[in-house]
Amino acid sequence: MTAVDKEFAHKDGIFTSMSVDKIFGTAELKKYIPGAPLSWGYSDHQMFPAVWNFMQTAPQPFLMMLATVDTHPPFNLAKDAVNYGDGKQPVLNSFHTTDDAFRIFWNQFKQSQFYNNTIVITVADHAIFPGALTNDIATWPGHSDKESMKTYYDQNFFMMYVPDSVLPKKIETFSSGLDEMPTLLQMFKINTPNSFEGHSVFDDRSLYPNLLGMHELGLYINQVEPNGKRKN
Repeated sequence: MTAVDKEFAHKDGIFTSMSVDKIFGTAELKKYIPGAPLSWGYSDHQMFPAVWNFMQTAPQPFLMMLATVDTHPPFNLAKDAVNYGDGKQPVLNSFHTTDDAFRIFWNQFKQSQFYNNTIVITVADHAIFPGALTNDIATWPGHSDKESMKTYYDQNFFMMYVPDSVLPKKIETFSSGLDEMPTLLQMFKINTPNSFEGHSVFDDRSLYPNLLGMHELGLYINQVEPNGKRKN
């Protein structure tokens, strides 16, 4: 489920090629979400209830994927935003809004049958683009233009809830999005030939400390210096 048109960024073609059963964008979600989209597509406070409702009738086992937009620039689009503090900071308002939408979902989840048998993964696709922090409507407090340019290579959020988990609460191994699927496969004890380029954070990820990444602004490398610090 994506809050925008399912054709955006060719998501419909990508997920179809991966044998995803159903793909929902704004057009498909009209049947399930009352009212017009309140953000750049449906807002987080509209999307999380939709996911929750789908979970109630989903055949077991199921995999659901949700892509939200309230934390994506520009940060002044959500008509149902929940202000942070005095509400003068658009970026903080956006993230606080997503936190609030997830809070409502998580409280429902903890009180349901899913709490004991369902894994929940939350992850960001990328850090905030430098331009999002330097334009007039969204300045991050305390950041100069030079400082904000560094944030694109910042740490991304990745969290898992695993029922009856024996995993450590926090993993310090430096990794990237390429390592998420190999990590999950090892968690599930699935060891079959695959084409993934990453490494499990529970296995040999630490043996490859340098990371190579790519985005629309070009290639970059995050490497470990002799003093143990990292350099982009």
